[in-house]
Amino acid sequence: MEGDLGILIPQLEQDHVAKAALIRRVKVYPEYPGGGSGKHPLVHFADFLRELGLAGKRIATDTDGYMDLNGYVGPTLSRALAGDGG
Repeated sequence: MEGDLGILIPQLEQDHVAKAALIRRVKVYPEYPGGGSGKHPLVHFADFLRELGLAGKRIATDTDGYMDLNGYVGPTLSRALAGDGG
């Protein structure tokens, strides 16, 4: 593997991840939906992938977004990467 390990986490987990010495790149997003940014976590993730230079690269994911459970409404990762966060 090349490069530093990175992680995107909700603000609530920030203190826990700070204890992990191997993780060098930590990107924190405010709690959703109540954190005030109004930005969906997958949009934060797409932004983080761009910062890491991974937009347009082949990456592995389990799914293209959150599973449609309990009435989930939100973008897919591919839409968020395309700039369509809605």
